[in-house]
Amino acid sequence: MEYREPVQVHGAWTFIWTDMDGRERLRQDHNLVVNTGLYAIAAMLAGEIEQDCAVYLGMGTGTAAANSTDIKLETETIRKIVTTKTRSGATLIYRFYFLTSEAIGDYTEWGVYWEGTTALESGRLINRLVPVGGVSKDASENLTVEVKLTLAAA
Repeated sequence: MEYREPVQVHGAWTFIWTDMDGRERLRQDHNLVVNTGLYAIAAMLAGEIEQDCAVYLGMGTGTAAANSTDIKLETETIRKIVTTKTRSGATLIYRFYFLTSEAIGDYTEWGVYWEGTTALESGRLINRLVPVGGVSKDASENLTVEVKLTLAAA
């Protein structure tokens, strides 16, 4: 007898800007967990990927809609290694911190990579976000990007 328990993976992003006076503003978006992300999760469960693999955030200027077959960002221009990794229940939480001097500009696409390096487009793309209107950061603020991947029974 075969038992099947469908599992869904959901991605959620929170952008938190903090100005020089400590005031915060935030934006939340939901992203697409791409096929390579689903394969990577299965590979990690099978022990084919180290659980403590390098995690990078890729940011770029591409505008094509996110698609389940994406394997990289359309036009990646900057990369940042994860600052903190935690887990709460069935949710992985990645946080990336940018100081006032980092990542100044406008970004229209975002993605998280497992097994990446500092080289653009390296690693396995887990998820991709193309937020409406893009996301901007200027030199007067810090930015925290929090990415949550939640596994749930379907």
